[in-house]
Amino acid sequence: MTCKEIQFRTNVNCGGCVASLRLHLDNAEGIRKWNVGTANKGKVLSVESERITEEQVLDIVKKASFNVELIITSRLRTNTNCKINIVRKHL
Repeated sequence: MTCKEIQFRTNVNCGGCVASLRLHLDNAEGIRKWNVGTANKGKVLSVESERITEEQVLDIVKKASFNVELIITSRLRTNTNCKINIVRKHL
């Protein structure tokens, strides 16, 4: 199995925003886990995925009415989970 960690810059800046985004991301097929650093200036959304593209995540976040911009994609590989970083691609 090949997995990816994708990071996005967003305007998700509070617990209410995270709760709103949760309704969309928790139901998206192909996302293993996600989190948003609301305390950080960049409000970075990190998504660990198996079968979802960067464009699909962008669409989901936009449909949730948030601004979003792709920062970086890291390709991860492992048999049971997405923990080992193999190659990092800056976009």
